[in-house]
Amino acid sequence: MTEAIMPEYEWVADNASLARCCKRWLKRQSLMIDTEFERTQTFYPRPGLIQVYDGEQITLIDPLKVTDMAPLREVLTDPAVLKAVHSGSEDVELFIHRLAITPQPLFDTQIAAAYAGVGQGMGFQRLVESLTGTVLSKEQTRSDWLQRPLSEAQCHYASEDVFWLLPVFEELYAKLQTLGRLRWLLDDTSEQVAQIARGVAPQDYYAKVKMAWQLKPRELAILRDLCDWREGIARSQDLSRNMVMPDRVLFEVAKRKPFKLEQLMGIEGARAHLVKRHGKAVLAIVEAVRALPDEALPPALPKPLSKSAQQRLNTIRGRIDTVAEPLNVPVDMLARKRDLEVLARRPELLALPDKWPVGLQGWRGELLSECLSSLRFNE
Repeated sequence: MTEAIMPEYEWVADNASLARCCKRWLKRQSLMIDTEFERTQTFYPRPGLIQVYDGEQITLIDPLKVTDMAPLREVLTDPAVLKAVHSGSEDVELFIHRLAITPQPLFDTQIAAAYAGVGQGMGFQRLVESLTGTVLSKEQTRSDWLQRPLSEAQCHYASEDVFWLLPVFEELYAKLQTLGRLRWLLDDTSEQVAQIARGVAPQDYYAKVKMAWQLKPRELAILRDLCDWREGIARSQDLSRNMVMPDRVLFEVAKRKPFKLEQLMGIEGARAHLVKRHGKAVLAIVEAVRALPDEALPPALPKPLSKSAQQRLNTIRGRIDTVAEPLNVPVDMLARKRDLEVLARRPELLALPDKWPVGLQGWRGELLSECLSSLRFNE
């Protein structure tokens, strides 16, 4: 077997060069895409590099220099050009927020590997080694991608990511075609992009806070409004949520309902500089919620599954496993836990596939309806 030789990369740092590249890429059936970014203290990822490989030329795009990304937007949204990524949720988020586009169609090799029976949740280096035998370096993973100039080691690392993505993509694409599962992958990545584009509404984020189900309705209302307030600051100032105020602090504020800054300071994690900057706003939110009528309060969040519901969930997963095992596909890829919990809480829905959660519709519903719709529980 001839050893693959990676071509030299081209560095693109001006609008005209990018436009020429994009004209070439629009003629391709598929492209390998990756990004490098920083996101330690910001709400949105800050792009440091965009890599593209078209099977002949590796291109490293400098987003700090290129000012007109319109040609790249056209490529990323062209339905005739399949874009391959690996674990691409943050790449997608970057394109949505920095380029104002939702890239389609996508082929995510991490998801594809699970559907092809290669493995679930595999990192890129491990997947490359599994399919090609090549061991990639991880030395530049934590590099500063916003520094300029980038080191030659950084550029080599970034080039390898898209160069080795091609044989991984080609093998997984062929496997899924043979297995008749290409539709599964394309449907999933399309929905993934749509979910990222929708995001979480600021007023709904509170439901994602750990242990929020423990709170009473008025406490939940405080948490809801605190999260809404924090989302506004985080998004408008491009700060991570923790930089504004961590979840655990908002949760404790909702539980304790402080009146004074001194009480707020007594909450673990409420650092002095955060209280100085945001303390009055936090207390004002608490006070406003105190005055809300009961009918304006949110309903309690669902509690963890009861013992009987957990037993139903285990039985449902067992049924799905009878489908998943012969396919060599993880149960979690055929049915996500949050969707199965809906059925475990409301087992009467099992006989009504058209009423199943959206995540169990489409090809999943077709695959699972026979094994689940006949399942009955004695209440």
